[in-house]
Amino acid sequence: MPRLPPSLLQRARSISPDLATLLPACRDLESARNELRWIREHVFASSGQSQVVSSHGSSKIQVAAAAAAAVVERERSNHAREVIASLCRRRARGEPLQYLLGSQPFGPLEIQCRRGVLIPRPETETWAYALASEVAARLKASSSASAAAGHHGQRVGKSRRLRIVDFCTGTGCIPLLLYALLHKRFQLQVWGFDVEERAVRLARENLRYNVARGLMPPPSSSSPNEHDSTPENGGDVIRFEKADIFADDWLRSLLQQGGGESSSAVDVLVSNPPYISAKSFNRDTGRSVRNFEPRLALVPHLRNAQAACAPEDVFYKRLCEVAEVLQPMIMLFEVGDLEQATRVAQMAVVATGERLKDLEIWRDCPDVVEEEHMGDSSSAITETYVEGRKVSIRGSGHGRSVFVHLR
Repeated sequence: MPRLPPSLLQRARSISPDLATLLPACRDLESARNELRWIREHVFASSGQSQVVSSHGSSKIQVAAAAAAAVVERERSNHAREVIASLCRRRARGEPLQYLLGSQPFGPLEIQCRRGVLIPRPETETWAYALASEVAARLKASSSASAAAGHHGQRVGKSRRLRIVDFCTGTGCIPLLLYALLHKRFQLQVWGFDVEERAVRLARENLRYNVARGLMPPPSSSSPNEHDSTPENGGDVIRFEKADIFADDWLRSLLQQGGGESSSAVDVLVSNPPYISAKSFNRDTGRSVRNFEPRLALVPHLRNAQAACAPEDVFYKRLCEVAEVLQPMIMLFEVGDLEQATRVAQMAVVATGERLKDLEIWRDCPDVVEEEHMGDSSSAITETYVEGRKVSIRGSGHGRSVFVHLR
């Protein structure tokens, strides 16, 4: 990483010592200004500072009260400045801003962030929006075709719940955003699973937090202790539970909860699993990621490695096995790059066989087409072949996810 010019550091210091503190982490003045503004807004909002009452034309009692309030306000301001300086020093050491501020916007939601749980990424938010659009369009068409053929048990809409399951859910950002985007069109039953207890607790907190602030409508049921996750009077359901995807005990429970309405236990299966190799984690990830974000959420554990695939692909192999049991209609898996996306697409073709209806690789921005590719030949690739099947590569940016539509 190139060194910053001393003149830039001097300019930042002349504006604010805190700005100079942030500059090495932010790398440019504009980014440092934005982060300092966000940190200040966060601290002042948390401290609940109030304006000093004017003493002009007031009684002695009012003047004394105003003076006392001014002292308190100065103390609060001094404390706030100390907190701001402390947060800036932590940020300079590489700690992610989301951990410092405690949240990250994700669509219309405000996702709470904590150490030990992966921070939601903008690329994940982008494909979640694209997926919601695809689900609404494709399942509507599938329901109409099934109804025309007399297969009413296959219909998805307000007459039957759309069942979504998210593995490696982390903060719960993916299922919560899908719920927020789809609840007006479908009756929803949403599950989020994670092996990390801290992640499950945070996902439940994010559900309560966003409902309480009116950022998403409340589901009819969200308690992790409810025996029946499908209320008789209908309504939406969201549940977050701890589960190891490589075990089988949770799978039987999910089949019991989702069975009986159609041939599949779920309709939509999504996952942003650990997909970075140990070598790539140590070599390619940023210092902020390596030092502060959970390795467990990024690098597959060696105990899950299988000889039949690369160590970084082990979760996708297991997800395909789970899909054979749950029989979803739509799947989407986030991946690290175009090369990995091609390997995952191959797994999906082999695992689904004749059930496969459509298969796409999505880039960072699946709904944006670049007219120029800035000299990057990989960005110009719009299709590939997997197991003799033509697969379109959609959008712009790096390979980011694999979309699968099944019969």
